Amino acid sequence: MNWLAATLISYSLFAFTALIDRYILTKLSTPPKVYAFYVALLSTLVLAAAPFVAFFVPSLKLLFLCLATGMIFIFFLYWLYRAEMQFEVSRVVPAIGGLVPLFTFGLSRLFYPQQEEMSLSGMIAFLVLIIGSVIVSLNLKKRISIQSLKYSTIAAFLTSLVFILSKEIFSSLPFWTGMIWKSLGGIPAALILLSFKDVRKAIFFNKNQFPKKKITALLANQVLGGTATIIQNWAIALSPIIYLPFINALAGFQYILLLVFSVLISFKLPGILKEELDRKTVFQKSIGILLIIGGLFLLNV
Repeated sequence: MNWLAATLISYSLFAFTALIDRYILTKLSTPPKVYAFYVALLSTLVLAAAPFVAFFVPSLKLLFLCLATGMIFIFFLYWLYRAEMQFEVSRVVPAIGGLVPLFTFGLSRLFYPQQEEMSLSGMIAFLVLIIGSVIVSLNLKKRISIQSLKYSTIAAFLTSLVFILSKEIFSSLPFWTGMIWKSLGGIPAALILLSFKDVRKAIFFNKNQFPKKKITALLANQVLGGTATIIQNWAIALSPIIYLPFINALAGFQYILLLVFSVLISFKLPGILKEELDRKTVFQKSIGILLIIGGLFLLNV
């Protein structure tokens, strides 16, 4: 499996997790900090793979890098959940989709100044994928507010930083060793979240915070999200530095699947992710999809 195939598979799974995220945050009214806390704890379940892989304690520098990266990932999720809960997805997703590849491109140049230059066709493919991703996820009837852009920018920067730091980890450690230590970064992140009074109250005193259907949704989403994250990290490990921003730019593939899924299930689960399919919207989405297909074609030329 090459990095491109791994990326597309991971985004296919992320499309499902986005639907469940929306359900947990809105329909089940889960506060973002509380949701991030449980995700942080559940992410450490990857430790179960330790007896079956080449797992060891790395140097102090790499250990700190792994734990810090895992913590940053949880804080990215918090800002993402907060943005999705407070604002319409149509305001948040396009901003993050456009900013993340640009942040990753800039950070990769900062951390790896000696990397090879991107070819002209590669640069065109990169820009086309970003534009296609934004167009396919944008709702022209909803304006992106300053506050939603602020949350989206923070989330975009944090996930870009996670990408760059993950690449450094996988360049220095075996894949599963790096993945396990990164996931353990969820423990200090969970402790930080637990320091907030509202999180402690929700977890220890609100017995109805997580009813059976919410626990089922959370566990199902963690399985899907964890699998998607592992595959995406495998793509990061396989990808040359120069192509790292493309993994972000290909998020448009996830948005296409989200569009398809939302249409198929909207009559059963209304409100999770609604799409207005009037003539203008269909035209807009079609342009975005064609641009993404064109970007993938250029990427493979």
